Amino acid sequence: IEDHGSDVLRLAIAWAANPGKQIHWNYSLLAPARKLLRRLITLADQTTKMAGSPIGKPVIAPRHLQQMESSLAIDIERVAAFISDYRPNAALRIIDRRISILSRQMHKCLVDGTMHPDDQGTIKRSLKLVVQTLSPFAPFHCEEIWEMLGGTSLVSITPWPQTHATGLT
Repeated sequence: IEDHGSDVLRLAIAWAANPGKQIHWNYSLLAPARKLLRRLITLADQTTKMAGSPIGKPVIAPRHLQQMESSLAIDIERVAAFISDYRPNAALRIIDRRISILSRQMHKCLVDGTMHPDDQGTIKRSLKLVVQTLSPFAPFHCEEIWEMLGGTSLVSITPWPQTHATGLT
């Protein structure tokens, strides 16, 4: 724990977990966990530091925003189902993929090192939802990231994101 931190160890174990099977411990299990947390921290840091420029139009079109929210809602439902089914490895794969998607979207939105405030808000809201879904696995990192993203209470006591068939509520 002193060398890697409890969140990295917790994530590594959850990622390696398969119901009904033993985990064969190997220090290489730590690399994906560290990478996921590093990518999430970097993305949150970049999103909050991008000075929004109201010049021009947002890059994320309204119809694309609806697709993003619908896709994110599906991922949140799948993560919740996998957690309920004691399949943390499957839940973490979805969260990891969502971080990659958000990272690509953020880079598309950057124009001369700045981002339109609407795009910045969209990425930030999506990131907060990802942090909420990752919180059961990496509570300490998620509390720090939640605060960085403007969360006012603890992410651990924030209600699980609510979804419905057409997206987020």
